[in-house]
Amino acid sequence: MTRGIFTCLVLVTALAAAPAVAQTDEEFEVARQAYMTGEQLFNEGRFQEAIAAFQQSYDIVPIPDTMYNIAACYEAAGQPDEARARYQAIVNTPGVAPDLAAQAQESLTRLASAGQTPTGQTPTGQTPTGQTPTGQTPTGQYPTGQYPTGQYPTAYQQGGGLTRRQMATIWDAVDREVPHQGPGLYFSIGGGGPVGATDAPGSIADPGLSISGGMLWRIIPYLSLLGEFELVTSSYTYNDATWGEETADTFYLDVAAGLRGHFIASGFWDPWIDVAGGYATWTGHPKISSTGSIIGSDVAFSGALLRVGAGLDMFVTQYIALGARFDFHVPIYSEYEVTSGSNPTVLESEDGLPYWWTVGVNCSFYFLSI
Repeated sequence: MTRGIFTCLVLVTALAAAPAVAQTDEEFEVARQAYMTGEQLFNEGRFQEAIAAFQQSYDIVPIPDTMYNIAACYEAAGQPDEARARYQAIVNTPGVAPDLAAQAQESLTRLASAGQTPTGQTPTGQTPTGQTPTGQTPTGQYPTGQYPTGQYPTAYQQGGGLTRRQMATIWDAVDREVPHQGPGLYFSIGGGGPVGATDAPGSIADPGLSISGGMLWRIIPYLSLLGEFELVTSSYTYNDATWGEETADTFYLDVAAGLRGHFIASGFWDPWIDVAGGYATWTGHPKISSTGSIIGSDVAFSGALLRVGAGLDMFVTQYIALGARFDFHVPIYSEYEVTSGSNPTVLESEDGLPYWWTVGVNCSFYFLSI
C-alpha cells in the first residue's frame, strides 16, 4: 500500500509538471504513431507491448490520456497496483479534462469492487461487466475484424478499456509551443564607435569593428541572467612633433552582467531588451606632451559602465536563433593609466571621452531546444 501511495505521488508530480508539448514535427509524429500502435496492440491483447508503445508516446508528448491508456494496459495485464496508481494520479492532478478524470474514477471504483478476484479474471459462470455472451455483438460495436480503421470497441474482456476520448480531441489540443528556458551562448559581430565627446581624442575617433559574446540563462520564459564582453576598435589621426601625422589604433573593451527581458515567452520570435553594469576601458592612445612629443606609449581610460541594449532574434532551428541588436554604452571614466610605468591618475576632464554605440548581427545557441 505504501509503495502504491508513493508511486501515485510521483506520477501526480510528473503529470502536473510535464507540459503537453512536442519538440519537433518529427517527434510529434513519432509520438502520435506510437500512440496508435499502442491502441492496436491493446486491441490485440498484447498488453505489455502496448504499455511500451504508450510509454514511448508519453515520454515525447506527456498527455494525461496516454497515462490513462498505460493504466488500462496494466489493469488488463493483471497488474492492478500499477493501474490504480496511474488512475489515482489522473484523478488527483489539477487541469485534467473532466471526462477523463471521471473515467479514471470509474476505473478506480471498478478495481475497488473487484474484491479478491484478480484483474482480468472473472468468476466461473459470470460474464465480465460490459461484455456480451459469446456469439452476441454489443449494441453499437462491431464483430472482430470489422472495426472501422482507427476505432476499437470500448468494452474489453479485462478492465474498462482505453480512454473514451477521441484521438483527434486528444492530439489536436496539444500545445506544441515550448516556453524558452535554460542556458545559452551568443556571439555578435558588427560595427560601433564613439559618440558624445566634445574634445579630442573622443571627438576625432572613427567607428570600427565590434565583436561581442557572452552567456545567458533564461531562468523564466520572460527573464534571463546574462554576462558578456564587447570589443570595439577605433582609430584617429594626430600630429607628432617628430613624425608628423600619425594614426592611433584604439580598443574599447567592457565586461558586464545584468538582465535581459523577453517580450515573448515561446515561439520563433524573441524580441528583448538588456540592462547591464560592469567595467570599461578605452586603450591605445599615445600620451603627447604640450610640445607635441610622445612621452607615453599607451594611455588607458577606464571606469564603471552602464549598458542598455535591444534586439530581435528568430529561431531558425530548435537550438539556434539569428537576429540583430543595438547597444549603447555609458562608461563613467574615473582614471587613466600610462603603460610606460606611471601609476593610475585621476582623470581631470571627460570632455574628450565618448560614449559608445554598437550594432551587429547576433547568433545565439541554446542548450535546451524550443
